[in-house]
Amino acid sequence: MIDQSRRSSILSDFFKEAFAGILSTAIWSADNAVVCTDRQTCRCHLRRELKKVDATEITSWPPDADLYHLR
Repeated sequence: MIDQSRRSSILSDFFKEAFAGILSTAIWSADNAVVCTDRQTCRCHLRRELKKVDATEITSWPPDADLYHLR
């Protein structure tokens, strides 16, 4: 299926019934319109998001670590 839009209605039209398997998707909210057994994020999209997290300077994890004496 090829469509120029990424609307959830397009996916709903394609998946008329619940998908009985694991659906590999991008990180688009429209992907949540598909009812399926389970889902996983596309490996390339997941890697891109993890690189963003890695590039972010986190000085304290979890952010409220001081409250729980985790340092």
